[in-house]
Amino acid sequence: MTINKVDEALEKLKAEYGGNMENFYAEREAILTEAKQAWNSDDYAIGKVLRSHLYVEYYLNEYLKKKNIVKHRVLKKYKFSRKVQEIPSTGELKQLIASIKYLNDVRNRMSHDLGACVNKTDSKYFFDNTPNFKFYYSLSKINDDENPVDVYELHALFIAQEISNILNPKQYLINDVLKATKLEIADIRNQL
Repeated sequence: MTINKVDEALEKLKAEYGGNMENFYAEREAILTEAKQAWNSDDYAIGKVLRSHLYVEYYLNEYLKKKNIVKHRVLKKYKFSRKVQEIPSTGELKQLIASIKYLNDVRNRMSHDLGACVNKTDSKYFFDNTPNFKFYYSLSKINDDENPVDVYELHALFIAQEISNILNPKQYLINDVLKATKLEIADIRNQL
């Protein structure tokens, strides 16, 4: 009786697993389980983080172009971190630079590790290090559940809105209305 090539290869495989094909099957099952876990990572959170990051990057690009900090053709070649480096440290966005960098750090963490997530530490950072974000969050939140992914997304919206406000040539008029409203509220309180 001659052993064909398939039988010979199977015998080598079986020998590698201690003569027991069940060991081979168990190993294959473990590999497939690991692959399924990686594939089944939280694509909803990954999508929200990526979209939020892209949204901030869009407004960051607009800021760098409209403020003539970086030419459009050069800007296309820059990574996000390089764009953040281009923000003048004494300009209108100086108070947001650290939060924008952290937003990018979270996105990078999730981009390179399927098991990574946005966590409560990230939320705390945004609340503690982004001026006016707590107030914005309190006005915007839908419920009392402080989901870190939702905080990340809302933080990105806040950053984008702040950049958009800076770029709005008529923003001073809105600021004047807000200032007048605060003064009027103060006057009413003083009369009580």
